[in-house]
Amino acid sequence: DNEYFVDSNNPVSIKNSDLAFNHFLISRSDMEIKMDGDLDTFDISLKNVNLTPLNYLLAGDTTIINKGLLTGSVSYAGSKELNLKAVVDSLILYNLKMVTITANATSDGTLVPFGFMLTNESNKIDLKGQYSPTHDEVDASLKLDVNNLEIFSFLVSEIIDDMKGNLRGEARIRGSLKKPSVKGYLQFQNVGVTTVNPTVTFKIPDDRISIDDSVIHFNNFTLFDEANNPLQINGSLDYQSLSYNLQLNAKDYALINTPESATGDFKGQLVIDSDIKINGRKTDASVDAKLTVKDATKLTFVTQQEDIKLLKAEGIVEFVDPTIVLDSVTLDQPVTLYDSLLASLPNFNLTSTVQIEKNAMLRIAIDE
Repeated sequence: DNEYFVDSNNPVSIKNSDLAFNHFLISRSDMEIKMDGDLDTFDISLKNVNLTPLNYLLAGDTTIINKGLLTGSVSYAGSKELNLKAVVDSLILYNLKMVTITANATSDGTLVPFGFMLTNESNKIDLKGQYSPTHDEVDASLKLDVNNLEIFSFLVSEIIDDMKGNLRGEARIRGSLKKPSVKGYLQFQNVGVTTVNPTVTFKIPDDRISIDDSVIHFNNFTLFDEANNPLQINGSLDYQSLSYNLQLNAKDYALINTPESATGDFKGQLVIDSDIKINGRKTDASVDAKLTVKDATKLTFVTQQEDIKLLKAEGIVEFVDPTIVLDSVTLDQPVTLYDSLLASLPNFNLTSTVQIEKNAMLRIAIDE
């Protein structure tokens, strides 16, 4: 590899808690970084900067960035000037398909117009708008045209084993950066998802969710299992207040379908009918569930011998009123870890009816 060259005639100085660059230059082959100015006013120029060394900072032993070159420039002068242009070319993450990222932002009086675009041969994400530093508010539009959801698989790799399909969408984003108002929709087309453990496979042939302010609306949004049996979702979810009001109805739906050869705790198939109503918010929840485990169910839960031992205990188990336990004044005792745990739990009300059809098979296997 070529060595880095640092121009010794262009110094870096530190004075009065300020860092100043005087035409500072680092170069290596066709790579170049130029810096001029101080922390309040500066110009930075980047040319063909290799991004793969960032792997040492991002994940240590894991390679996230397989390839990528950054070229761009930034001019900044406090609240008076911002001029940013950047291109990340030939970017490959987690050995997925190559993408190109472009970004720009240029101050214009009291506003900062900006743009961000991610593209490759089959996908495009386009965000553009303007930001008001005075009010800390944004007014932007987002367009999604994703023809291969695999491009996002690295974001959910711990829970999703396979993800494919198309995603279309548009949104208008307005208001405070901390709590913006979002109005738009997401259209799912020929989407297929398989989770890691347990294995849950579902399809979304053609359906959409709408977003209004901070509320996601589901209107007969339907997932299908591998045999095309439906699970339908209706209701709403507010991602800012964490409140929700949802209804889930399923008919002969394979909720779990894990091959016997797979690793993990669950093996086999769990087929259900359901009529479930869920509502509440961050601090409380109410569930009214009617569930039927169907004849087609053949599910095995595999547990270890040591886990069974944990179920055995000697002595007396005392059931108490949690409200009395939480009243540390009444008990004249300091607040304990148990008190804190109970206080952190949400109020949970569950009403359920579970019916198991006579030919359904549910087994527990002890793996010694």
